Amino acid sequence: MKYSFLSLLIGLLLTARGSAAIEEQHLRFGAYTVYYNALLSDQLPRQVATTHGIVRSDNRAVLSITVLEGDGMPGGEGKTVRVHVKGSAVNLNGQGRRMEFREISEPDGNIYYIAETYVSHQEVLKFSVEVTHAEVEQPLKFSFEQEFYTR
Repeated sequence: MKYSFLSLLIGLLLTARGSAAIEEQHLRFGAYTVYYNALLSDQLPRQVATTHGIVRSDNRAVLSITVLEGDGMPGGEGKTVRVHVKGSAVNLNGQGRRMEFREISEPDGNIYYIAETYVSHQEVLKFSVEVTHAEVEQPLKFSFEQEFYTR
């Protein structure tokens, strides 16, 4: 059975953190909803990681960004839109990392953006993300923190 990467990430998010987590992992900017998720890449099924060129490892995190226009619910009447994503991460020691995002386009028309970075056990990263869309005057900016638990 084939699943889109977006559906898989949302499923992993719900499984890992409970159903309330999906509400904590999105932000509404007018007509657009930005969904974001960071997880260890070894949580991805091998086939999905291989298909999208993601290195599976318990010390490597994947940050996923999806922007929907419309009702803002994956699987709803909203649709994913093409954007430009820039981002960075800083740990508690002040060590910064620039995140290089790449676009993934699914056959079903969904578009999302992923970036990867190395992480250490119990490392807390503060992600800063800027999303630019041609039809929005100001970039959509947000940040969030996440702690990673490697093996």
